Amino acid sequence: MKKLLMLIISISLVLTAASSVSAATSKFKDVKANHWASNAINEAAQKGFIKGYPDGTFKPSNNITRAEFASLLAKISGLVGEPHQSKEVFSNVPSWAKEAVDNLVEAGYIDQNDYKKKPKATEAISRYEMVKWMVTGLTIAEPTYKQALDETKGTLVPFTEYYKSGIPADRIPYVAVARGTQLTVGLPDGSFGFDKPTTRAEVAVILKRYLGLLGNKADDFKELSELREVGRTGTNIMTHGAKVGLSQNDKPLFFEDIVGKEIKTKTGGTVTVHRYVVVDASSKEIVGVYANMFVDNSINRIPDSVLAFIEITYKPASEKMNELLFLSEVTSVTAQRLQNYNLIGKYGYRSYYFDFIKGKQERFWVVDLVERNYRWIDIKAIDGSAASFKFE
Repeated sequence: MKKLLMLIISISLVLTAASSVSAATSKFKDVKANHWASNAINEAAQKGFIKGYPDGTFKPSNNITRAEFASLLAKISGLVGEPHQSKEVFSNVPSWAKEAVDNLVEAGYIDQNDYKKKPKATEAISRYEMVKWMVTGLTIAEPTYKQALDETKGTLVPFTEYYKSGIPADRIPYVAVARGTQLTVGLPDGSFGFDKPTTRAEVAVILKRYLGLLGNKADDFKELSELREVGRTGTNIMTHGAKVGLSQNDKPLFFEDIVGKEIKTKTGGTVTVHRYVVVDASSKEIVGVYANMFVDNSINRIPDSVLAFIEITYKPASEKMNELLFLSEVTSVTAQRLQNYNLIGKYGYRSYYFDFIKGKQERFWVVDLVERNYRWIDIKAIDGSAASFKFE
C-alpha cells in the first residue's frame, strides 16, 4: 500500500463523473487569475490530476459529491481493481464510482459505521467527511499519523465550534491532525465547518496539500506536535522549548502530574489547572497553533517571552475576593484576565468578567506573560504532586 501511495504522480485523477472531459489547457475560462484557488486548480490540471467540463469550464463553486470524491481518493491511493466483495455503504452509487467506494471501504478509508443510514452517494460530501477519509488515508500510508490520532483524542482544537457548539469526541483527532498538518486550517470565520459542503475549488487545494503530506511523517509538523502534546499532557510547553525541573530525588516534575488536581490557594480556596497552552508572541508574527485563537492586537509583544493561556477552575474561600486578591492566590496560575474581547466572542471561551462568590466554582481562562531564561514556574497540588518548568 505504501509503495502505491508514493506512485501518485503517475496517476490521473478524476473529479467529475464520466460526462467531464480533460481541460485543453491549464486555464479554465471560469477560473480567473485572482480566484483564491486558481494556482491549485491550474497546477492540478497541468499535471492531469483534474478534469473540466466540455464547455471549457471548471465550475469551481460546484459541490463535490461523495461518489466523485471516492473516485478521486481511490485513484490517488492506488485502490484500483475489483474489490473482494460489494459494500452497501451509500445509496444511489453511480456505476462509475461503485468500485472506488467498495475499495475504499475494504481498505478502511471509509468507516461503514459512519453511514448506517446509507446516505446518497450523489449528495455533496461534507468538509468533515472529506477530512476524515483523507486523514485515515494518511494513517494507512504512514504509522506516525495513526499515533498522532491516538494522542490528540483529548486535545484542544482551535476552531470556534469547540466551545460554542461542542465537537463530538470521536471527531476531535481527525480535525486535530488536519489542522496540525495544515491539510485544512478551517474557514475564514475561524470555524471548521463540519457539515458544510465541499467545492471543486476546495478539493483542488486540499488535494495538493494531501499529496505533499504523504511523503512526510506526523513528527515533521510543529503545530501538530503542539496539538499532540496538549492531548497527552494538557500543555504544549515542551514544543515551545520548556525545560522540566527535578525533585530532590532527581525525579522530573512534569506538568501533566498536576493537571486536574486541586491546588490550595493563599486564602484557603482551590484552583485546578486543566490546560496551559503557550504562544510565542515575542515578535510581530505570532507563532503557535493557538495564536489565532488567543492573540490579537490587545496583547503587547515582548521579546524573548511567551504568553501562557491557562484554563482553570477556581473556587474562592473568601467573602471579599476581588481581582487583586485573585492575582496573588497561586503564583503563575491565578493570572490576568483576558482582554481579547473580539476573540472571546468569536471562539466562545470565558475569562473572569464576573464577581467571585465564596464556594462557587467557575471555569475560565487567564493569561500570564513568561519571559524566557528568567524564572522557574513551580506548581504544587494538595496531594503532593508537583510540576516545575522554565522556558529557555
